[in-house]
Amino acid sequence: MMPITEDDSPNRVCSLQLRYMNPVVCAVDFSETSSSVLKAAVDLANRFAKRLVVLYAYRIIPDNEAIGDYRKTIVKKAHEDFALLEKKLGLNGSVPYEFRAEVGFLADRIKSAVQANPGAFIVIGQKLALEINEQKGMTLEEFIAQASVPVLIVPDRHRQP
Repeated sequence: MMPITEDDSPNRVCSLQLRYMNPVVCAVDFSETSSSVLKAAVDLANRFAKRLVVLYAYRIIPDNEAIGDYRKTIVKKAHEDFALLEKKLGLNGSVPYEFRAEVGFLADRIKSAVQANPGAFIVIGQKLALEINEQKGMTLEEFIAQASVPVLIVPDRHRQP
């Protein structure tokens, strides 16, 4: 690893920091923005030869189903939705990746993934990033500060300023 000096440009510093990160953690919700978010994450992982962890977080709030059956239904649907994203983006092994459907708040699941993978990089859509505030009562700035790793927020194409 090359040391960063005072004479380094911000672009070189950012490039060096990204090169040594492992892995790219990508949060999806299967909305229209998810394909853009996943594409950005794949591009980062390809550019810096990193693996990709695609994360879908869900909560268990069953109506009249047993919790186990409800969970199996959600996980099955998540895998089906991810398979559609794989096909749409043409993920054909160009970057090593895994898909995880995990129960819990998104902020907690991302935090867990980052703790398990030091030096991770987070890629998240604008809508999901804003929902962290609703779910956990923390601002986006607080989430980013607690993440202690770089966070790329992919803008919602359909969201108006």
